[in-house]
Amino acid sequence: MELMIHPLKLMQTWLLKVSRLRHFIPISFVMEAFKDTSSLSWNIRGAHNSNAKRHLKDIIQKYNPTFLSILETHTPFARLSTFWNNIGYTPIHIIEATCHSRGIWLLKQSTSNITSYVLNTNHYSITFSLHRGDATITCTCVYASPNFTMRPNLWTYLTIISHNINNPWMLIGDFNETLIPSD
Repeated sequence: MELMIHPLKLMQTWLLKVSRLRHFIPISFVMEAFKDTSSLSWNIRGAHNSNAKRHLKDIIQKYNPTFLSILETHTPFARLSTFWNNIGYTPIHIIEATCHSRGIWLLKQSTSNITSYVLNTNHYSITFSLHRGDATITCTCVYASPNFTMRPNLWTYLTIISHNINNPWMLIGDFNETLIPSD
């Protein structure tokens, strides 16, 4: 029998986990260490076309994110590696697209003094830690399957890895979940 966890129940579990963390980790200390850090996630639906690259440049210029997760890239990273290099971003981890679907590119500003380590990856997510001084935060970039029968696997996976995360945890990305049918 497959374990299926509803997203709201999982969020409640995470909220409880975060509230427990407040007793062990001074959250204000962690937040202070990363106060000048920002993350941006975009389901680009194809990264190689000129419109996508123009929009990426505009977003980067406007928001100057420290970390970028580009989702549903539809193209190999190598085709745009020069583009990213020229605008000052380096890859942390790349999950290549398969047959013009999926793909997650996790990048950071080349000048960032934040150390990052990839902790875990699968077809639909990259989990990594960020370190600055003594402060640590864990992040997971998600591009969940648009196939609703596959999404429970992601929720189960996130539940399992949550047991090994002992510091603040941020999840960002496209979960391909809807609140109401009209979404």
